[in-house]
Amino acid sequence: PAHTWKVKRKVEVHSQVITGSQKQMKEIEDALVQAEGIQSRLTHERYARYACLKVCEKRIEIRGARPAKENFRDASQEALLREQQVLHREAEGRN
Repeated sequence: PAHTWKVKRKVEVHSQVITGSQKQMKEIEDALVQAEGIQSRLTHERYARYACLKVCEKRIEIRGARPAKENFRDASQEALLREQQVLHREAEGRN
């Protein structure tokens, strides 16, 4: 009887350790899934910002190819140049 009680107590302690370990493993797995999701979103955001920069640069290039009579700095040109600066700063901040 006393020996049986000790064995039952050891089994109970081991069961608690196993249950606790399984809970921690599940929490780690959940955290990994969450981290992978965040990494994926950041990668997509980076590509989206890169695409925005390329579109902005292409618009500036197209505007620069206008005939001399139409090639002047207006509000649209200024906005494109400001956008380009912002996007370049963001890109530099990510590197």
